[in-house]
Amino acid sequence: MLCIFSSISYAQGEIDEETKVLFRDEFTVFIGVNTNGLASGARYAIHKDRLHKSFYEVQFFSLHHPKEIKLASPTGRMVYGKMNDAFSLVLSAGNQKELYSKLDKGSVAISRIFDGGFALGFEKPVYYYIEYPDVIERFNSSNHAKYGKAPFTQGLGETKLIPGVFAKTCLQFEYSKEDKEIRALEIGLNVHAYMRKIQIMFSDDNSWFYPSIYINYRFGGLLKP
Repeated sequence: MLCIFSSISYAQGEIDEETKVLFRDEFTVFIGVNTNGLASGARYAIHKDRLHKSFYEVQFFSLHHPKEIKLASPTGRMVYGKMNDAFSLVLSAGNQKELYSKLDKGSVAISRIFDGGFALGFEKPVYYYIEYPDVIERFNSSNHAKYGKAPFTQGLGETKLIPGVFAKTCLQFEYSKEDKEIRALEIGLNVHAYMRKIQIMFSDDNSWFYPSIYINYRFGGLLKP
């Protein structure tokens, strides 16, 4: 019996003697990767009770085609046949429910998250050097990029906006040792759906639907009362 109780006591870890701070709003930012590209964003969360939060979030995503292959060129790496750079700005709202709470310092709180909202797709034309440095054109079947991709700013004024919707679900693993700080990993699924296909590549297999698996690193803290 003594052996059993001593093992349980050891497994509990370091006792958390920090003064608890409950029911404060919080602000966090994140960076992440997903099967469609990169992402970043910020979240403002409101405590509803000990286990539940509601939140508002702004997120920015890069969107890529699965057939993008980067090639070397005199002006840097490029994707041959790419018509447009694609991005998405998302405004969403959601809920977070804590499934498992922290019991001591060094433990992990696990939460379930759902959110959804409005997505705005950006379709920015990609230009290439056909004759360097004087001839710059968009890719089509009658020309080819001899010298590589032109600067990103080329074609900004021709960017098209495509409305859509967004939804995601994930598990969050929050592991900060301080109650006033937030350090977490999120692993889950998200999906973008747009009113029309986003023309990324010079082909017929572009899509209006972008599901992905993602992982985010989130950090921030509680706001002052």
